[in-house]
Order: sequence, then C-alpha cells, then structure tokens
Amino acid sequence: MYYTKIGSLLLGLFLLFGGCKKKNEAVEECVCYLLYAPVCAGGKVYDNDCMARCDGYTDEEMTPIDWVDGQTENLQCNSTD
Repeated sequence: MYYTKIGSLLLGLFLLFGGCKKKNEAVEECVCYLLYAPVCAGGKVYDNDCMARCDGYTDEEMTPIDWVDGQTENLQCNSTD
C-alpha cells in the first residue's frame, strides 16, 4: 500500500511538472509508422517516406531505394536529390 501511494505521488508530480511547457513554446511532433521502405532524400537514407517528410522533404524530393530483404547495410543514395 505504501509503494502504491509513493508511485501515485510520483506520477502526479510528473504529470504536473513534466507536462508543462512554456506558453509561447512551439511544439512540433512527428509520429511515423515503423514500416521499413527506405527512401533517399537530400543525400540521406531514411527508413521510410514518413521520416523523410518529418525532416521537411516532399514526395517529389524522395526516391525509393531498391533493397534486398535482410541486406540493409551499406544502403546509399545514388543521387544528390
């Protein structure tokens, strides 16, 4: 019972202070799916198109990368998109 009260107190404090942000602070969050379908954008390999979009690239700036399942090492962008 004692540990439950301590846990509840710590959770409450975290929610009270941890969730606070400055009034004028802009928070931008990007949540992507975990599908591995690599793309090249800006000379960098991204795990999927969503992650490239989070970095500000458009669909026109992305190029899909052909890869063989299980051979994910040494993936490179073949262009300087």
